[in-house]
Amino acid sequence: MPLDGNALGKVCGKAGMEGDLEVASHLCRTQVDRFLKAIETGAPLTVACTQEAPLFAELANERRDDADIRFVNIRERAGWSEEADRSMPKIAALISESGFEPASATNVTLKSGGTTLIYGSDSTAIEVARKLSNRLDVTVLLKPGSDAIAPSVVDIPIFQGEIARAAGHLGKFEVYVNNYAPAIPSSRGTLTFGAGANGVSSTCDLILDLTGGSSLFPAPEKRDGYLRADPGSEAAAAIAIFEIADLIGEFEKPRYIRYNADICAHSRSTQIGCNRCVDICPTSAITPAGDHVSIDPYICAGCGSCSSVCPTGAAAYSYPNASDLLQRLRTLIRAFHDAGGKNPVILVHDARSGQDLIDLSARFGKGLPAHVLPFAVNEATQVGLDFLTTAAAYGASDIRILVGPQHAGETEGLASQIGLAETVMSGLGYGSGRFGLINTNDPDQLSEQLYAITGQSGAAPASFIPVGGKRSLTMLALTHLHGKAPAPVEQLPLPKGAPFGNVNVDTDGCTVCLSCVGACPTGALSDNPDFPQLSFNESACVQCGLCKSTCPEQVITLEPRINFDESARSSLLVKRDEPAHCIRCGKPFGTRAAIDKVAAKLENHSMFTGSAVDRIRMCEDCRVVVQFERTDNPFAAGTPRTTRTTDDYLREREELRVQAKADAKARGLDVDGDSHE
Repeated sequence: MPLDGNALGKVCGKAGMEGDLEVASHLCRTQVDRFLKAIETGAPLTVACTQEAPLFAELANERRDDADIRFVNIRERAGWSEEADRSMPKIAALISESGFEPASATNVTLKSGGTTLIYGSDSTAIEVARKLSNRLDVTVLLKPGSDAIAPSVVDIPIFQGEIARAAGHLGKFEVYVNNYAPAIPSSRGTLTFGAGANGVSSTCDLILDLTGGSSLFPAPEKRDGYLRADPGSEAAAAIAIFEIADLIGEFEKPRYIRYNADICAHSRSTQIGCNRCVDICPTSAITPAGDHVSIDPYICAGCGSCSSVCPTGAAAYSYPNASDLLQRLRTLIRAFHDAGGKNPVILVHDARSGQDLIDLSARFGKGLPAHVLPFAVNEATQVGLDFLTTAAAYGASDIRILVGPQHAGETEGLASQIGLAETVMSGLGYGSGRFGLINTNDPDQLSEQLYAITGQSGAAPASFIPVGGKRSLTMLALTHLHGKAPAPVEQLPLPKGAPFGNVNVDTDGCTVCLSCVGACPTGALSDNPDFPQLSFNESACVQCGLCKSTCPEQVITLEPRINFDESARSSLLVKRDEPAHCIRCGKPFGTRAAIDKVAAKLENHSMFTGSAVDRIRMCEDCRVVVQFERTDNPFAAGTPRTTRTTDDYLREREELRVQAKADAKARGLDVDGDSHE
């Protein structure tokens, strides 16, 4: 590789990597003393070689247990290229980028005790189960119609059944089986089974599917603990045996997505607003949960599609988080520009298959062009509008995202984000074709597509620090791009479904009932607690449509667009109404428009004829009072009868007796005690 130590040292110094930059030609062998000397200083050390990283790490541990050392690959990614003589700015950028350490993500733990279900359709399942029985607790389930030969010694449980449904993950699978029956011990030729039962459920830690049929799960290669193999291929079966045999114990995986239910626009009051993440998740790890969604971190495979399409940032990628990712991108592009590089092209790729393809291109082909900066992420599909627009704002002329067959069926969300970014850039006069997918597993095709990029000029680089949520980062980038645009416009129309836009309200029909305010998940629509008033802040609107579906008057329409005017960042008055005052006590209790509309609809109703309609213009307390003051209440039942008891009858009889005595005396009759009646 042609290397200029002085030039590289200057650029790395600007990027905050202090110290001398030393160029070696045989560092891992005859010049290893340079490495050992650097280790002894105790200062953080960067070695621009990854091939011999294990050797360097071993030597470092022998000298210092606390050695702070990191490695960066400048050979396959830059030095081994047809344009190696022009790759100095790129090498400087790669070295500078390696000094950035993102915050680590939290993990979740999966536990497996080795309880394994082997699901098959012939004797292969039994043979595989026997090979695994000394490592795992295996059970064989054969599909109905199997022609498996009855074993002479039944040393593993064998059942018949067809899995109707399966759920779960490594360490916690649950299967639901129909036609479930045990093998009959007296089976002579092929296995026979007893009477089958439906709806049987069972749990296990691992599933090995040897049926050769449809998968039990969507995106099966991403379901931890679920392995599939072609029963007709001995090699495939051997690989599956090798992989599943070690899946015992505790395993950690990153919690890829950080979810904030407070800003989720999925639903309000059973009205569905945004369903993007649920629709696009390849593993079905995201499910509706009332007004929000539930993301199962044990099923999530980290593709990042939900984060890519989420309009609010409620589902945010945390491996690493967006701010760290964009800060690393900023470091890379700035170092490239500082070293004299022009029109950088960002090649986003995953850290596994993407890097392998770049290595093959460098070793056997043309390698990467000098202005193409490879940028590794966990999954290429995690990239969204915030990343694309921020990369353009930092001065990237083009962005290409490398995917392959392993991402089949997972690029829909990514493609929608690229289309949206293309609309923005072309609408501002930057031209089209700045964003795109490279879908290949062929290193030669990769090189051809990258060398075909003309390297058009990008925007003047921005300097803002990528701090904040997805929404604010995107707006920072868009504001910069608008300010430097060749053909700026104040309002840029966007396609339906875009996460920016205006809410148009037909104020003549609006009664300021504020149902839309209660439904809005982002606070774009707001009220005034002291006065009937509806306001709208366009910068907060994600076009989820909850306001439109909730509005009882159906006077709201959505207008997807980006409004670059300052007014879009303020709450603007949509409609203000006078409060309706109770005609009896004067208390304000609603809006005048709403009360007038209700009164107009009910004025001809039989229950509101005459003065009865006035009750609509009364507050909730006065309506009750007036109702009880009425003398013509049609539901009046009269004076209720008094309940009579035995004491009442005895008392009345005594009163009659006393009255009879008094009457007798008045007529001069001799009354002898109580014996005279």
